[in-house]
Amino acid sequence: MKNIKDYNLDSLKEEFVQMGEKPFRAEQVFKWLYEEKVKEFDEMTNLSLQLREKLKEIIQCAISRF
Repeated sequence: MKNIKDYNLDSLKEEFVQMGEKPFRAEQVFKWLYEEKVKEFDEMTNLSLQLREKLKEIIQCAISRF
């Protein structure tokens, strides 16, 4: 499983495109991580529940290490 902290914005955009998502979703995730300082995908309330579940399946959200 990949760790979210290993991505920069461009590589996260690429990952989202590969998942069939729009690249702007990566920008939303980065805002949650680096501006709002959330620790779980479930806290990212402007992402659909379906997308949050998909992210939890493929990307580890080990934000506490930031």
